[in-house]
Amino acid sequence: MVVALLKSHHLWSPCAGSVNFHRSEKIRTADQICLLTLLLLPALIFPQSFGNGISSFLVREKNSLNIGFASFDLYARLTEKENITLDYGMRFIGAAAGRRGGYFAFGYFSELALRKGKFLQPGVNIALLAGGGAAAPDHDGWMLQGTLFAKHQFKKGLTVKAGINYALVSGGDIAGWSPLVGVQWKMRTAGSPDSLTGLKFAWSAAYGEAGVAYYNSSAIGLIGAGAHYFCGRRLAGDFVIHAITNAHGGYMQTLVSGGPDVSIGPFHVSPALVLGLGGGGGVRTVGGGLYGGQLGLCISGQRFYAGLKLQAVRAFSNRFYYDGVLLSIGKKFAGDEDPRLDWELLAKAYLGAEGFGNIGARLTAFEYRKFRIAGSTFWALTHDRGAYAEGLFEAMLGAPAPTPLYLVASLGVGAGSGINQRKAALICSGGAGFASPWSNFPLSVECAYWTGGNIPHWALAIGWRVRS
Repeated sequence: MVVALLKSHHLWSPCAGSVNFHRSEKIRTADQICLLTLLLLPALIFPQSFGNGISSFLVREKNSLNIGFASFDLYARLTEKENITLDYGMRFIGAAAGRRGGYFAFGYFSELALRKGKFLQPGVNIALLAGGGAAAPDHDGWMLQGTLFAKHQFKKGLTVKAGINYALVSGGDIAGWSPLVGVQWKMRTAGSPDSLTGLKFAWSAAYGEAGVAYYNSSAIGLIGAGAHYFCGRRLAGDFVIHAITNAHGGYMQTLVSGGPDVSIGPFHVSPALVLGLGGGGGVRTVGGGLYGGQLGLCISGQRFYAGLKLQAVRAFSNRFYYDGVLLSIGKKFAGDEDPRLDWELLAKAYLGAEGFGNIGARLTAFEYRKFRIAGSTFWALTHDRGAYAEGLFEAMLGAPAPTPLYLVASLGVGAGSGINQRKAALICSGGAGFASPWSNFPLSVECAYWTGGNIPHWALAIGWRVRS
């Protein structure tokens, strides 16, 4: 967990989230398209070579006007030379301390480290993120983050790092230097603990999850997605992201659980401790930190995974809590499966007088010939739309070869920054795309018509598909 302290000067500004539309539609559309192109340049320049991993970051506030963030990374090795390693990946951050529970951001990062294999490896990490929330003055929504660090890697693969971090949020109201500490560990995919030797972390399944919980004697619906992991033969846990479906619109949480795992044939019983971040919408968690416990029961076949959880979660501030039951259904990874990550770096611009730009990612869940099912997330980056975010289920159907065209349909939730406020946040779209037929240049361009809520109808997206 890595730590960054961001100084915020006017955290309760009444102007936060206001929208200013003074430029013409033509200029707005042009600068959005230029922005999308600039965002994709790093992916166009470098080749791809993947590994799997997660690192996390924890922050402490200096005073009551700062935001303490916890950050979760999914990284991959881009290239390595004799004394240099270059990694890149996706980053998710959320407020963990202070008064901004519900502030979240998502984006991409690159990390360069020197003196590979030495006791201490100095390096630099640079990230572009988008997000906001919790009434913070997020303005356009973008966040720039840079870190100078030194790290040490142990023989088992665990890495610890420390350094100094700088972050700047659009508008300049949230900015500052801070100390940074962190830990990283390698992960792979595996079907069972028996398929690995030694005490190693591995993802064993990915799933969708839904359930019902009670908060203040009222029922709330939870929906989300997660992944199950194990460490050796006796420890297991989950990483899950949830949203509330029927009340407190805009609430989001991310939870990490871990505990002993007892197997009885294909059944696994796992009592676990839970830590996480949550907030937003009508839920005041104050700092954002969550804790709790759960009792999980899961069953998995060669490819199928299903789980049932009894879960109790509390905010450290005692302002929010729930007790609930959740059902998980998903896919188990094969025991001999190599590490694999299939995703797209995406940028999308809603066009028109109230349009704005987003950055996002699309992760493939299932693919068969020309048909693909994926999950996507987008976060506002321009035009005073900070705090707007989307979570989508998507299906794509390609045309018969060699035609490089495909159809795409999306269904999900989009809300924040005055969009779909106090109304249904369900959004959907249908569109068409062009995918480059050259495997070493996997660029795609999509145009779609959107409906639901009060988002603009037409959107243009470009993406770069990365496969291990």
